[in-house]
Parts: sequence; structure tokens; C-alpha cells
Amino acid sequence: MITREWPLIPVYGTVAAFFVFDELLIGRLEGVTWTLFVFAWLFAIMLWSAFAVVRHSECLAAISGEPYGTLILTLAITIIEVAMIAAIMLTGPEVSMVALARA
Repeated sequence: MITREWPLIPVYGTVAAFFVFDELLIGRLEGVTWTLFVFAWLFAIMLWSAFAVVRHSECLAAISGEPYGTLILTLAITIIEVAMIAAIMLTGPEVSMVALARA
């Protein structure tokens, strides 16, 4: 069972590395090469995580059957989308809600 979950090791390792060494990893984003490497690494980890969530929800959907399986898959994708949108909205400069609604 654990051998099928080995992709979680790089995901959790990346989270731990950015949690502990955030200033060292993100503070050096002046160079184009390092910035592209960090972007590519984080993009790959995000895709890997999303595919793992979809794989797990697909297994749960197959176990649950038709009406609940569709609901599980729909909720998994919706939660991923909401988390990405919330992460984008919570970072960056302060913007008023009126300006955000007009955009």
C-alpha cells in the first residue's frame, strides 16, 4: 500500500523545504535561471499533487458507485480549483473587493 504512495514523498519534501528555507529559496529569484527552475519545480509538484488527488478520488468513486462517485469526483476537482483561486487571490498586492469585482 505504501509503495503506491511514494509520489507523496517529493510533494511533502517540497512543502517542508519551502516552509523551512522560504527566504533562501524564494529570496534568490533575481536570476532568470533560478526563477525558471523554481517555477518548473513548483508547477510539476502541483500537477503531481493534483493527479494524485484525482487518482484517489477516482478510486473512491469506483468503490462508492454511480451517484456518489460522480459527486466525489466533482467535489475533488472543485476543491482543487477553489484552492488555486484562493491562493492566487491571497498573494500579491492589496486590492479592494470593488476593484476585484470590476476586473
